[in-house]
Amino acid sequence: MRRILALLAAALLISAPSAPPVTAGSGYTMQTAAQYVVDPVAGRIGVTVGVDFTNTTPDPAGSLSAFDRIDLAVQEGASEAKAWDDVGPLAVALAVRDGLTVASVTPRTRLGFEQQASFSLSYVLADRSGSDLHVRPEVVEFAAWGFGTAGEVTIDLPPGLAVSSDGDPLKVETGPERTRLSSGPIADPTRWLVHVTAIGQPTFTTSSRRVTLAGATVEIQLRAWSTDRTWGDRVAATILRALPRLEAGSGIPYPRVGPLVVVESFSAADATDGSAPSASEIQVAFSASDFTVIHELAHVWASPKLVAERWLREGLASHLAERVAGALGIDRPYRPSMRAAELVADAFPLEEWGSGSRGPVADAYGYAASWALFEGFAQRLGEAGLRSALTRGAAGVSAYDPSAPGAASTGPPAPPIDSRRLLDLLSEVGGLDMGILFGDVVFGPKAAPELRSRAVARLAYGSLLDMAGGWGAPDAIRAAMAAWAFDDALKQMRDARRWLDERDRFLVALDAAGLTPPDRLRQRYLAEGGGPGAQAELDAERAVLEAMTAAADRIERPRGIVEQLGLFAGDDGSRMLADAGANFEGGDLRTASQLIAAAGHRLDGAPVDGLLRIGALALFLLVAVLGLRTGRARPTHYTAAQ
Repeated sequence: MRRILALLAAALLISAPSAPPVTAGSGYTMQTAAQYVVDPVAGRIGVTVGVDFTNTTPDPAGSLSAFDRIDLAVQEGASEAKAWDDVGPLAVALAVRDGLTVASVTPRTRLGFEQQASFSLSYVLADRSGSDLHVRPEVVEFAAWGFGTAGEVTIDLPPGLAVSSDGDPLKVETGPERTRLSSGPIADPTRWLVHVTAIGQPTFTTSSRRVTLAGATVEIQLRAWSTDRTWGDRVAATILRALPRLEAGSGIPYPRVGPLVVVESFSAADATDGSAPSASEIQVAFSASDFTVIHELAHVWASPKLVAERWLREGLASHLAERVAGALGIDRPYRPSMRAAELVADAFPLEEWGSGSRGPVADAYGYAASWALFEGFAQRLGEAGLRSALTRGAAGVSAYDPSAPGAASTGPPAPPIDSRRLLDLLSEVGGLDMGILFGDVVFGPKAAPELRSRAVARLAYGSLLDMAGGWGAPDAIRAAMAAWAFDDALKQMRDARRWLDERDRFLVALDAAGLTPPDRLRQRYLAEGGGPGAQAELDAERAVLEAMTAAADRIERPRGIVEQLGLFAGDDGSRMLADAGANFEGGDLRTASQLIAAAGHRLDGAPVDGLLRIGALALFLLVAVLGLRTGRARPTHYTAAQ
């Protein structure tokens, strides 16, 4: 910008073609005194340049040097050009040559070698929408430069404005009738440039609109400057068309409560990116384009409640705005990938882009590179995939959470999505690691070792999931992966794999016994991985299975007649063992163990029970035999009558 304006500031002095033997002059001196008088109420800046010009080109052999006109480069949009000298008006014309606006003044006579001319040039700079020239009661913005080969510049503004300038130094004098900025002597006006900004105290008028979204009707309150009759209507029309599309494009319901307040502001620098979590207003510059209005509106979603870092907010807001603008027939201001490539000399790791300015060129790179990254995400995942990653993050579901995308987390609310969490979410949704898109652009070269550790840990994590066979990963390992604590995650995964090896052997034994593992085993694994508690649970279940298997073997082996008699017409332990198996699968190891023990006791007591039954039978038979004998030999007490 500065180089372009410096070129514009150069005085262009070109001699009109002259009939021989007159030769166009090339050397000259031009002393100037330029005055800019700002009138915000009238919406114009009056510029007057006093010129003392001397032709310093010697006459070539056989001809004369001369200037037929004197050209001065003026600001784009200049109008009402006038020129005069002590005698009266001079001819002056405004034209655009090679992209420069030029005021051509015709001197009263042709100026030969060492001839001089003094005159004044004036023109007007009027307020222009959508440009860098603004002259209003609320704000004044314009570029001021010098003219000729030496000179000075003064800038007069009315009092009561907050005046600042960017560029070459100016002396500031304030008084009751004006504020004057003065340059002092300028040795080379072609290299002298300032950008002047003056801020007034605006008054506002408020109007309201309503827009119906998927889950709510939102009231839009527009606070426009009282003197700006078009801003409110223009911005309102854009908002009413864009807001429903932004909600649909983000995949996240409208996140605010209460009216959405949109305030006309002085410049883009005043516009908010939502960096204050409680911000209840959106600042939109008075000169903002329709695309910029949509971008600022997109920060309702791209706020610190969703994404933590500036590049995430700006990149997401620009991407959402581009999608909506395209649907509404609004052009984007530039192609982000091309702009980022043009500004690569000022590149920096986007993760380091804080809320403050790094300078206009570096900030321009930040905006373009952030936007280009989100374009890349959408190209690889599709818009639906990008929305899925964002909605998953907004719901507090991490990339390593087994819940379905979009499901609400059962734990405490997750923090806003940062660069590392977004990388994981995008990789999970897309099924392909997106680390190459982040690399130096987001993290910078210093993060290379961390990204290598991440790649190793993610390979190990995938292997663990395969080994777990649908059981998933332990909570602590998922938390360590989400926190990028890769050394801790790898250590825990080693313990978990060892435990899973033992589990697999246990599952084979369970299958041979016709049993399924109780759910408590998986729950203990998820809670502790391969820790002591999970190991104790596996050992306990393995012990119950071994006892059950031993009891089953005892039940199935051949028995003697005594044991058979002991178990006759009773439970041989099979029913108790079946009940034990049911309790085991239900997770009641205590009852299962008691039933197994009871079955064992039943088998242990079978020989004694058999002997007792044999003894009881023998006793019964003995009693029966004795009874029969006693009945046959029973004496009579009958005596015959005498």
